[in-house]
Amino acid sequence: MSHSNLPVDADTKLLSHVRIAAPCHVDWDSMTGDENKRFFRMAAECS
Repeated sequence: MSHSNLPVDADTKLLSHVRIAAPCHVDWDSMTGDENKRFFRMAAECS
């Protein structure tokens, strides 16, 4: 489901309801990607 056509304030409202049940302990800077997204090959370690 894409929300790309929603106004920015609607996106912000949606994000305010997001909860990370089990955040990954791996450092953001050690992951492959940029400032917007990262990929961690060993994601199973975060479970």
